[in-house]
Amino acid sequence: MLNRKMKTKLKLSIHLAAKLPRIVLVLVLSFSLITNRLWHSGLLQLFNPPPVQAGASTTTTTVATSTDNGSGNNNMSWTKRNFYDPNNDRWHILYIDSQGDIHSASTAATSGTSWTDGIDIEGQSSALDYDDFSCALDVSGANTYLHCSHSTGSNHTLQYTRCELTGTTPFITCGSDSTIFTAADSLDDVRSPNVAVDSNRCVLISASYRDNSVVAADEWQVWFWKEAATCGDGTWGDETGFPKQSIQAETGYQRSFASGIKSYGDLDVQVYYTDTDTSGTFQLETIHFDGDTNSFGTQRTIESDVEATTGTNNFDSVIFGVENVTFGADDTTTDLDAYIIKSKDGTLDSQVNTGLTFNNTTEIDSGNVSAVVDTKSPGADNIWLFATDNTDVNDIYYNTSIDGGDTWGTPVLWVNDFDAGAPYTLSTAFSSETCDIMLTWASDVLGTVNINTKFINTGWCTDLTQNTYRWYVDNDAANPTDPWSNVSGVDLAENTAITVVPAHYAPPDSTAEIRLRVNITTATEGLPASRKKFRIQYKAGIDQSCTSGSWTDVGASQTWEFASSTVTDGATVTNVLTTSDVAGHYAKTNPTAINTNSTTAGQDIEYDFHIIGTNIAANTTYSFRLIEDEGDTVFNSYTNCPTLTTEPGNANFLRHGNVVSEGGARDEGFFWAD
Repeated sequence: MLNRKMKTKLKLSIHLAAKLPRIVLVLVLSFSLITNRLWHSGLLQLFNPPPVQAGASTTTTTVATSTDNGSGNNNMSWTKRNFYDPNNDRWHILYIDSQGDIHSASTAATSGTSWTDGIDIEGQSSALDYDDFSCALDVSGANTYLHCSHSTGSNHTLQYTRCELTGTTPFITCGSDSTIFTAADSLDDVRSPNVAVDSNRCVLISASYRDNSVVAADEWQVWFWKEAATCGDGTWGDETGFPKQSIQAETGYQRSFASGIKSYGDLDVQVYYTDTDTSGTFQLETIHFDGDTNSFGTQRTIESDVEATTGTNNFDSVIFGVENVTFGADDTTTDLDAYIIKSKDGTLDSQVNTGLTFNNTTEIDSGNVSAVVDTKSPGADNIWLFATDNTDVNDIYYNTSIDGGDTWGTPVLWVNDFDAGAPYTLSTAFSSETCDIMLTWASDVLGTVNINTKFINTGWCTDLTQNTYRWYVDNDAANPTDPWSNVSGVDLAENTAITVVPAHYAPPDSTAEIRLRVNITTATEGLPASRKKFRIQYKAGIDQSCTSGSWTDVGASQTWEFASSTVTDGATVTNVLTTSDVAGHYAKTNPTAINTNSTTAGQDIEYDFHIIGTNIAANTTYSFRLIEDEGDTVFNSYTNCPTLTTEPGNANFLRHGNVVSEGGARDEGFFWAD
């Protein structure tokens, strides 16, 4: 290929419009990764992002200490004890203090290491354990509440408390306890309550209930409470027909068990529990509750022989859309599996190994699993699963699924021997404001119980801005060296469109290959590796705006296609733009390769697109932009919009070599051909 800058310039006559030879134009786009949205592959590419700078610190922090390990009956599953308050931008945790009270602490979302001591959220003086209470978050306009229920491990009453999360110290206030249930027989027992809130703000509670009047083999049952309207006001009243007694399909069970309840975000919830009828052959069960009709569906057996005993419970579940996924292990194994049900009141669709193995052999061997959904991810179905490690009981690993649990990545070591105590009672919470996940756990170190936290950012809250670009001549290599023009020593500058005049801008014809480069600046967060793919689009129009008009993906049989080359698609590039910090990839297909390099806050990542206008119209202006591949998401803003005008044809020329651009704009001057 001839060097475009050494070509001979000939004045074009009225009868001649010679075509430019085959040229490769490199359009280099520069994406500005601004704060708040990251994304990754639309393929089933698994990801295990490294810790990235989140709103809160990513270091492990001991929030408080206690002398009470809160182990109780070891029925610690399906519960949440940490919460994000979006109205006041604070994280809160609940833990059992040295007096056996449920105590709170909080930190600003931008901190994570500086914690403020809170209050006891329950009014009773009897000692509580971790499996004696649960709370659910309720965001109502400008107000944020916790609805909490508790009952001691040998008590025949059930208590309810509403707390409000605030913006002033101690950042939480709680009402007085309400006794919402008292069994007629004082020998009855309510254990392991779990709480959910429906879309009407009504509180729903499931619990393990011991009925002393029933034969011992069937005395443990699943009971269910629902709050009557007006809901969420802190004053409890039973909905008509509640509590629902013995909602399980069997008459009852012979041992106490953990129960769980998760909301679908409407009026429905899913209830979970273990069938403890036969020692060593416990079944994992679930049942759907329809909040419109106040009725239960069919009990579904998730696992016919689950790894559980009295005092060993390691389960959690997540719900997104109409799907729910439960995590547990087959009997006699430590392999953590995902049990996937893809419809309300549906049967089990699949059982998938998550790649994690959890510890169930320590002194406190419950609550070793916790899962959370990243609701900002594409499809709102990215699951983050945390579990203690079976090999090293002081470690915590996580794994992720980007497709609702169907496939999983490679486990990542997250907490590595932080202290000498094995972690237990894990709990996770997600902030849709910052995309931070907070993991909370307790560990007993020679009688001193540490309450620990650590944050990780999922990367989906980072906004994208297309920034700097530049056109280049193709050299059949991953990294172009010759900025566009046909005059030696004269280069088209960054963020400069190719136009018909001046002559050395040399607009391309239908045989001219084009390559383009752009960067993305992150304002407050970085872009983790293996998170995003992009697509390049084009439109015809003279407004040079990337936010208006009708756009089409570059691709086969389109006006603009990808050019052929010997360069490997997805090859890592070397940055050539002045504002770039991190190297992206060469692309000759849509979408791009998933980013292999990460960025930190304030950095720009650069990509190279190799295209050709096989079916372009003469003397026509085209603009180009990038979008996110996942969800066809347009960037938050476009600082510069790469634009070019194609070579004029015979119909575009007037006498004496003047050129008139079609579309109403008139540019007069000489147009030079080769």
